[in-house]
Amino acid sequence: MDILTHLLSGYLISYWASGTPLNIYVLFGTLMAVVPDVDVLLAPLERRLPLASHHGITHLFIFLIVLSTIIYILLDLFLGFSDPKLLLLMCLTGSVHVLEDFTGTGAVYLHFPFNKNQSKLNLEVGASPVLAVYSLAAIALLLAINLNIINFIDMWTASILVAAIFLANLAVRVVLKSYFARKPENRGFSALPTINPYRWRFARRTKSDWEIAVEIKTGHGLRSFVIPKKRRERFESCEDLVHTYWLPQVQSRLGIFDYPYYQIDCIGGKKEIVWRTVEMGRVMEVKAAIVDGRPEVRTEFDRSLANYLDDLSEI
Repeated sequence: MDILTHLLSGYLISYWASGTPLNIYVLFGTLMAVVPDVDVLLAPLERRLPLASHHGITHLFIFLIVLSTIIYILLDLFLGFSDPKLLLLMCLTGSVHVLEDFTGTGAVYLHFPFNKNQSKLNLEVGASPVLAVYSLAAIALLLAINLNIINFIDMWTASILVAAIFLANLAVRVVLKSYFARKPENRGFSALPTINPYRWRFARRTKSDWEIAVEIKTGHGLRSFVIPKKRRERFESCEDLVHTYWLPQVQSRLGIFDYPYYQIDCIGGKKEIVWRTVEMGRVMEVKAAIVDGRPEVRTEFDRSLANYLDDLSEI
């Protein structure tokens, strides 16, 4: 989920735990709710340390417990503040961040180190602009109440209302995902969210010893994309482009998604493949161009509303 939603949830939990709008509990509780997303600063380490990628080490429960403990010890040493309630609160808000990401399309290592596979629920778009706008509006409302700009509702009631709307959205998505997934025409396919809870994408993934096949329901019918498991160091022909999926620069972006698809462009001597994922549609593109047999990879984000609404009809 987006940083504003994490910020809002961290603040609400901290406020409920402490009973006051702003104090040391609220400050560090809210801080821990956004700390996991500092992994965007670890991008230069991704090629050598897989856990340095997004939703990697900073999204591990172990990391959050250790970091919360370190902060707690430092507060005791330098400020003489040592309430165990604060330690528990920081662990809680940091963990809620991971669980919120787990509900979305970006997988997390929920059971690490017992299970080193990533998992997710695919209930909400990973970075929904609708949810971000809602969180921003909710933060503005709570701030206005604290500054006595708004007096018709008290802080406690507003916080409960804000949280109830958020949870109601997830509940609706749970029901709709189950409903659409159970339809006979969707059997065998996974239902993947869009920002519109009443529209879902459908895809399935099958694996063999030599390839991964992703089938997607699109506006033009069922499309299949095959990715060989064989890795290559050099890329000469257009057929070689699908092997770029295994490049570290590509995996650092696509690794947390289950349903990648691609578009190959080899017109006029150009050799380029554009990787996307069903979970994100056209919001994120990873482009690999072959120059002198070597790949040049770049990632492009286009968070326009049209791309968030993409129903894969252009594949």
